Amino acid sequence: VASPMTILSKIGAPFVWILSKSALIVSKILGIKDDKNPITEEEIKSMVEEGKQVGEVKEVEQDIIERAFFLGDRKIESIMTHRSDIVCLDINMSVDEIKKIISKNPFSNYPLIDKNLDNIIGILRITDIFDKLNGKIKIEKFAKKVNYFHNNMEVYLVLEEMKKNNIKIGFISDEFGNIDGMITQSDIFDALVGSISESKENKDIKERKNGGWFVDGQCPIYDFLEYFEIDDETVSNNYNTISGLILEILQHIPLEGESIKWKNLNIEIVDMDGARIDKIIVKKI
Repeated sequence: VASPMTILSKIGAPFVWILSKSALIVSKILGIKDDKNPITEEEIKSMVEEGKQVGEVKEVEQDIIERAFFLGDRKIESIMTHRSDIVCLDINMSVDEIKKIISKNPFSNYPLIDKNLDNIIGILRITDIFDKLNGKIKIEKFAKKVNYFHNNMEVYLVLEEMKKNNIKIGFISDEFGNIDGMITQSDIFDALVGSISESKENKDIKERKNGGWFVDGQCPIYDFLEYFEIDDETVSNNYNTISGLILEILQHIPLEGESIKWKNLNIEIVDMDGARIDKIIVKKI
């Protein structure tokens, strides 16, 4: 099975070409004379839109290009898996406990920790340990090197480092060395291509029979903006989910039943999971 980055490189190659050549292509379509002035992001977006209107650029191509620009303005912490969602294996677990976690959460790689995420021993590949899980095995001897990225690094800088050094998993830390979360190549791939094949269908956004929409708090902000047709230039680069937007607006952990008005939407928090926003209801005003 091809790795996510192999797939990404194959998908992305035509769009790298589009980004580098779009000025020439669309300028010819629109009859604009070529000059040597640099082309801005907004000009490329505009030309790609024009290209789509005349049939030279497909909608899926436009979506990936716009996502690529959107990601280019964001920090890695905005797309990481939060530490509370990371599935780990602990050296203090029994073999049965480890097998149960692997069965319930089938991944290719797992962080190996000693009691908590601030004591990371290394990364375990399931292929290295799966047929060796017995009462005598010391799984720590199979642990691979841990790689760290600062939470303020840009997404594409992290991607470049991961590609250059063949890093599958990296941990995101703050200035004090505390672990904030985890990033994988698949996370960046998902952030780039999103739900482009699903059009208006989105597993995180479900229309209600009595009006409005149920939205998962972890719905990617780009998908939310796209679904409700809101300009992505109106949001901050400090978050990547709708719950992140809500927290930035409120500046406190909300209570169930609390609501905000944003743009043309009323957003009500209907389910909290501890300090996390789990479910919201969105209605158009």
